[in-house]
Amino acid sequence: MLGDLIYEAKGKIAGYRVLDVEGPKIEVTIIQNGTLKGGIKATNIVHIGVYLDPGGAYYAEGKGVFMAKGDPSETATWTGQGIAHYSGQKRRDVGSGISSHILYNGEIRLS
Repeated sequence: MLGDLIYEAKGKIAGYRVLDVEGPKIEVTIIQNGTLKGGIKATNIVHIGVYLDPGGAYYAEGKGVFMAKGDPSETATWTGQGIAHYSGQKRRDVGSGISSHILYNGEIRLS
């Protein structure tokens, strides 16, 4: 159902890459370990492109691959996007959220 938790995880940033200093545009790679709905333990490899606006807004596009812990040949892919705005130390999500709320556009693909 819409709004249901489908994935909960903890992760670490594996790397950054600056694509453009005008803007700027930054890529981030994250590796997470967590649990998908139904109790499936999985690793999620995430790639996010972040586009910052001098006014405090940013737009992000991400994609990733879930790999089941017991059988890494079982995979699911996803894409997501969102817009947020920073005001001081607080973030206000404008579109589909970034980080904790991913717009799922994929389908489960078993290899």
